[in-house]
Amino acid sequence: MMKLLSAQGAFVTDEPNTVSQALQQAGIPHGKWDPALFSGIDYDTLLSNPNLQEAVLKTVAQPLATLKSSFGYLTEDIIGLTPQTPNLGGILKQFRAEHHHTDDEVRVILHGEGIFGIIPSAGKGEPFEVSLTQCDWIVIPENTRHYFYLTEENTVIALRVFKDNPQWEAIYEPLPA
Repeated sequence: MMKLLSAQGAFVTDEPNTVSQALQQAGIPHGKWDPALFSGIDYDTLLSNPNLQEAVLKTVAQPLATLKSSFGYLTEDIIGLTPQTPNLGGILKQFRAEHHHTDDEVRVILHGEGIFGIIPSAGKGEPFEVSLTQCDWIVIPENTRHYFYLTEENTVIALRVFKDNPQWEAIYEPLPA
């Protein structure tokens, strides 16, 4: 369930309409997939098992196809950050810094929880954070300033979706005025 947090990480609400309204005002597409799609997945081995990853992609094929066709996305993969991730602290330090991409950043949370800080463009609201858990999806449009961090669980496994080859990079400089 998505939760809305202040820009300082303080809980604001998990009331779906309020969370949705804040995301819509900021121009952030979002939604939730059917939890039944995620039952029975062995998350302990998902990241190291290509066959299991392929099975998960087949399980979510219909909502994934809808998401891809709605936004013109072409490719996807499964990634994760867990306490076993090499250099987890260094990776999280990079993600925690405010940045943007020249392509959309799309995440469907398969397992765990992550928090995106959103810095809306002028006139689209105040900065805020949104917590995403299993079944939640979000599209952070290209050139939208944002950051990401994990909760105390220190685990997130997500489906990433791309318009092109998954080689986009974080740009840490502010957007030109």
